[in-house]
Amino acid sequence: MTTDPTQANCSCTEGFYGHSCDKVWDYCTLYGNETRYDEVSGMSIPVIVARMDCGDHGDCVSENRGYRCDCHRGYDGDYCDIENTPPVVNCTSDYCICPSALLTQHLN
Repeated sequence: MTTDPTQANCSCTEGFYGHSCDKVWDYCTLYGNETRYDEVSGMSIPVIVARMDCGDHGDCVSENRGYRCDCHRGYDGDYCDIENTPPVVNCTSDYCICPSALLTQHLN
């Protein structure tokens, strides 16, 4: 350790980097186990990201030292991998009963 402030290095908490730990990682652009070079500190920093893939049905959004998936219409779940489209209702009589049984519609 040195007392010279220009030689000091901060030990940043997960999600932050930089000489003063004032920069935030963009988890949507990181992948797997990587090492990133920090230009400010001149150090290589190991980065471990478990999963930030939102698949074909969502968009990754970096936030709060992490990320979330913003799912497209018809998909849900942490990684937008659960299809949540409503079931098709086939009516066989004059009345159509919705799957939720909250609404009955006369078809005539």
